[in-house]
Amino acid sequence: MTYQKSYIHLACFFMILFAKSFCLAGDRVLLKDPPVNFSLKAEVLAVLPFIHDKVLLLQRLPTHPQANLWCAPGGKIHWNETVKEAAVRELWEETGIKIEKDALVNLGKFYVRYPNGDFIFHLYQTHLSESDAIKIQISKAEHQNFCLCPVEKIYHLPLTPGLEECFELAMNK
Repeated sequence: MTYQKSYIHLACFFMILFAKSFCLAGDRVLLKDPPVNFSLKAEVLAVLPFIHDKVLLLQRLPTHPQANLWCAPGGKIHWNETVKEAAVRELWEETGIKIEKDALVNLGKFYVRYPNGDFIFHLYQTHLSESDAIKIQISKAEHQNFCLCPVEKIYHLPLTPGLEECFELAMNK
């Protein structure tokens, strides 16, 4: 595992520890405006890939931060790439599915505050074909499973913090 991946996994670990308390308190995880004294630690993204009325979700490894929770493909934006380039790369690295940048629909840029650091979070959605579903090959270094979950059953899964908000944004777009 590279240093960069280790940093992201550590950041995710702390994010989930504190996100649960925010979610239980009824607060939103995704903020439209930067909070006071916002101090950027990293810029990250997620892609919600839809195939008809289903969304592709990935299940985290039991040994990783956010163990066994379901998430969308995503990760850190590298310094030398655009947000859309990072979204295309992360989707390919984590699922084996290659898309074009123009297939991404921007759902917004958000600010996330946790006691261990602040993050800018970009959210995209894309629509995949039936043939893309056949090509899914998850990264076994990061995930243990995937599912094509019917949209109406998303909330029955144990999701990573903030993912429910992401789905709300996608459904209302």
